Amino acid sequence: MGSTYLFFVEAKINGEWHCINAKYPEWKEDWKNYEVKNEFEYKLKESYWNGSRSYFGHAYEKLRDLGRQTDFSSLSPELKERFKSLVEDEESGEQTWVYPIEIEWNTLSTFINDDEYDSHGLIHKDTLFKYEKGDIDELWALEDEEASKLSEKQLEAYVYYEWDDCFGFSRGVKTVKNRAWETIREFRDTNILAKDAEIRIIGMEF
Repeated sequence: MGSTYLFFVEAKINGEWHCINAKYPEWKEDWKNYEVKNEFEYKLKESYWNGSRSYFGHAYEKLRDLGRQTDFSSLSPELKERFKSLVEDEESGEQTWVYPIEIEWNTLSTFINDDEYDSHGLIHKDTLFKYEKGDIDELWALEDEEASKLSEKQLEAYVYYEWDDCFGFSRGVKTVKNRAWETIREFRDTNILAKDAEIRIIGMEF
């Protein structure tokens, strides 16, 4: 079963939470005729989006453990408007099947070090080239038994490398942290007097 994950950033200004993500125009599309209509509305753009439960599921579970589950009623006015139908379902007592999570920025920003990785080993140079180009998502280190059977000349085709397993939580958590930081940095650059505002990350799984 597939899932979609969305993450937004909120700041507490004068005692109230507000979403600090930017708004972008979203044009309505006529998929039947493959045309873009002359109608649009501004929508909050998430800090991060992921559409793979296989690759991101463990990361979302870790983020949920770092924070806590919350209700739509506790979100900022901007996010309530963005997810108006879900807010209405929650208020009426209907099952939404979507439960927002909130993570304090101070907790997330110090939880994981970008320079530490969960995997390491010898990787073939050709494979590493494809990985760093983005052509492949997975890496498998050369096993010790396999390495023992190779000559010194053959081993020259391999290099030691450190990376995050695409199915683990580290890569996904780092990405959410770094994307959230981009949003926070832009907010602080624009709002100098609010640079010390309390920050939290809001995540949702659909």
